[in-house]
Amino acid sequence: MLFVLFISLIIMGMGASILSMVFSKYWLFTSGLIYMDSSPYYISMISCFAFFCIIMGYVMCYLTKSFKFFWAGSFLSLIMAMIGYVKGLSWLVNPESFLSNLSSFWKSSVNTAYVVPIEHKFKCCGFKMINEYLNDACKSSDKNPCFRVLNQHFSSNIQSNGVFLLIQSGSHSFLIAFFFIEAQKITKKLTEFSPMRQLKRSG
Repeated sequence: MLFVLFISLIIMGMGASILSMVFSKYWLFTSGLIYMDSSPYYISMISCFAFFCIIMGYVMCYLTKSFKFFWAGSFLSLIMAMIGYVKGLSWLVNPESFLSNLSSFWKSSVNTAYVVPIEHKFKCCGFKMINEYLNDACKSSDKNPCFRVLNQHFSSNIQSNGVFLLIQSGSHSFLIAFFFIEAQKITKKLTEFSPMRQLKRSG
């Protein structure tokens, strides 16, 4: 039963990771923000890799009966769960926070190939205000700041990435509990079949 749960969690987590990778890369590329902040894509990619490592660790643990693979898997799941919960909740509850973090990059990239295509595509200028930067040569709009336009177009995408991340984090959290239960089972088996235990029984 626990093994079925383990496989289900891995499938669910890896599925959410892969979907999140494909989805985030698409909307980040569509928006032009992929060159400013690709964290939704890379976090999901690392999470997917973590699930693969967990599978290999589980297999190696049963082959070698070594706890270090259990603890390595648990630690990896804990790290990814913490990152996922923090980022996932932030993007789900407050999608504007993702865009707000682009402010400094936007300021340093005014009139460059990072910002100009976005301004042309979405008919906007400045980041949070028109004429926000003195050296800004943007003429695409005199009333629409890009932060507001991007938020209108992509806030739901950011929230969806938050949901995907929370699913991944939930899977990692349950895997930590699974690793703990399995470690206890292996400890019990090793104790029962240890040479000292066998001598005591025969005596």
